[in-house]
Amino acid sequence: MISGIIVGVLSTIATPAYIATIDKFHYGEAKLHMGCIKRELETFRMEKGYFPQDVGSDQVPVGIECFILKCWIEDPQFY
Repeated sequence: MISGIIVGVLSTIATPAYIATIDKFHYGEAKLHMGCIKRELETFRMEKGYFPQDVGSDQVPVGIECFILKCWIEDPQFY
């Protein structure tokens, strides 16, 4: 009985800390991806003199190679 109460109290304390840690991880990962996109867009613009055209949400723009390898590793049939 007492061990159940202790586990309940500890899980009540640990859950918000765990969620905060996961949120920090997702924020860091998004920041990393945005930096990669920024670098590739700047490189594309320097090479060609213009930015790539806008595409739909299900397509990767020309010149953005950051995510192609990751998508291929997760799902080789992606392309």
